[in-house]
Amino acid sequence: MSRVAALDIGTVRIGVALSDPLGIIAQPHAVLRNDPSVFERIRELCSAQEVETLVIGLPLRMDGRAGAAVRRSRAFAAELRRLMPNMTFVEWDERLSSVGAERVLRDVGKSAKQSRGLSDAIAASLLLEGWLGTRNEERGAR
Repeated sequence: MSRVAALDIGTVRIGVALSDPLGIIAQPHAVLRNDPSVFERIRELCSAQEVETLVIGLPLRMDGRAGAAVRRSRAFAAELRRLMPNMTFVEWDERLSSVGAERVLRDVGKSAKQSRGLSDAIAASLLLEGWLGTRNEERGAR
């Protein structure tokens, strides 16, 4: 089976999470620096991990509207689509994933400074967990 990956796209860092091969469990995988080489690194990671679906986090405003951050995420995803035309892309609401990641780290005694990059990967895993849960519920309903 193929994996699913999720990206929490920030202006400085990108959190990456991967599912297990069965698409049940989401785990933080990496934090990538958002620089011009990041597109190739994501393409290589997806190839090496046999990723079939890429979930792109959409940082919608709390009222559900799209702002500049959503436009940046969609532009980023458009470049990935160009580089990986056979990949399935899904946009997913990531509201509160960063807050949830910070809460997880705080619960295990890590300060924001100690876990700066790790919180991005955890946020990606929370958004992937949400998407996998919804997808798996829909599959179970069939």
